[in-house]
Amino acid sequence: MENLRKIFLEQIKPHTDTFNNLSSHLTNYNLLVDTLSALQKIKPLCSRSNTRQFLSHYIVYYFPNEVVGETSDITERLIKSSQTLYNAHIETETLTLEFVNALNEYILSFTEWQKFDKEKLAGTYRDY
Repeated sequence: MENLRKIFLEQIKPHTDTFNNLSSHLTNYNLLVDTLSALQKIKPLCSRSNTRQFLSHYIVYYFPNEVVGETSDITERLIKSSQTLYNAHIETETLTLEFVNALNEYILSFTEWQKFDKEKLAGTYRDY
């Protein structure tokens, strides 16, 4: 957990000033590699895709309105799970199991939100 905290403090927090700055930085290859390595020490089967999803919780945490738009049950769950995951490795001394549970919950809510967002976007285009 300490590795994730260090990555956050050194590589992510300096970029949390604006949505564009953070979103651009979260795609940085070195950040992805460092985060994947740190996550695999906690959850050995963590994939690159899971790592990208994990990194996305920072943008949801810092800029929820820009990410999710209008509020619904699905978006509220995503925001809440991003806050729980953030707190699990930044704000508190959390047990590994608690962190893994928070990560799994965030990944589930993120996947659900992506499906919802794609359907909403597709519906918008179909209306024309």
